[in-house]
Amino acid sequence: MPLTTTHSKWRGAEAIKLQPTYPRFKRTAKGATLTLVFRGPYVDLRTYGPDIGDSITLSAFDYAPGAELVYAESVECQPDGAGEDGPGTLTIVYSNETSGFVVITSGEPDSTTYEIESTTLEKRLETHPRYNGGTGPYSAFGMNVEFQMNTTGETISVAEFWDRFKGASSQGRKDLRGEIPPDAGALLELIDELAVKFFRGQESYVVCAPIARKTSRSYAMPSVGGVGNLGDPSGFTGLPSGYQWLKTGDRGVRQGRRGKWERVEEWTGAKEWDIDLY
Repeated sequence: MPLTTTHSKWRGAEAIKLQPTYPRFKRTAKGATLTLVFRGPYVDLRTYGPDIGDSITLSAFDYAPGAELVYAESVECQPDGAGEDGPGTLTIVYSNETSGFVVITSGEPDSTTYEIESTTLEKRLETHPRYNGGTGPYSAFGMNVEFQMNTTGETISVAEFWDRFKGASSQGRKDLRGEIPPDAGALLELIDELAVKFFRGQESYVVCAPIARKTSRSYAMPSVGGVGNLGDPSGFTGLPSGYQWLKTGDRGVRQGRRGKWERVEEWTGAKEWDIDLY
């Protein structure tokens, strides 16, 4: 458990005392070591120390930098010669010695990698510019156009035609396609073209989309967030132009108990994101 006080009490044991010449602190090129020695009833000392791997900050004993973490590396408890009913000594060693590095809880990333790659997004077929742009059959203009159905003579808007078509069975779709007048102009030709694609199950298309990925490595634990928000990726130069960027990923992973944190942020670019939703 983390130690947060220099008092001689720990876990409520009144008789356990931190010895006068402790704690002892040592720093080398590999990191910091903090040694604590307690004396008291052996039976109490046995359950008194931290678990291996528990951490405290150096500020618990007024050492600097206060945010630096040290980890319980060894916990040794032994009676002082009078058996289990007598006094005992507990020695706890905290350390963060690694291959020349120190674990801290704040600070700037010490290395950052920037990547740009391309992926694909799947979109509804009717939103393709061929059908949704200008005077296409799914554009605001095209949906309001009316035409006379080929066999029934019913006058129907393009919007109503699509409502019927999408809700129809396979045979119903086939019948509705037969209601599109032949040689009735470019708009109805596109309606027929789109209906054929729907009829054969082609209801989406893919577009290329850039992914911007930023990987930061640091001994400081990252604060992740911001996923689902629109905004340009931070730190990048030379991003593809003409895209709106949506943050679609942010995760932090620590490499081992004393290793660096790796934070990976991702943004996905699209020609247009729905600003009502993001």
